[in-house]
Amino acid sequence: MNIRRNRNAWVKIISEYKNSGQTINNWCEDKDLNVNTFKYWISKLNKEQSLVDTKTKEPNWIKLDNSNPRSNERAVKITISKAVIEVGPDFDPILLKNLVMTLSTLC
Repeated sequence: MNIRRNRNAWVKIISEYKNSGQTINNWCEDKDLNVNTFKYWISKLNKEQSLVDTKTKEPNWIKLDNSNPRSNERAVKITISKAVIEVGPDFDPILLKNLVMTLSTLC
């Protein structure tokens, strides 16, 4: 049967499949669904979720101990992929956080 379904319908169908314990082939046969269409929607929704996860992912922060700074080390270099950020002693932490988050999604 050739029925057009919207995104929300596929989300529900895939959720039911995941809770069924059946294989994709058996599930699709029982529900009269085209296996290739079903796999397409699984892939499409996984990619959408992956993009959402990437955009909302918080960077992992580490604490820098500057209780005993060396006089000749005035800056810290942060490398994210090909981007290098040099952070001096009077940096803006909010600007740094936004910059790191942006670079993390782009690089």
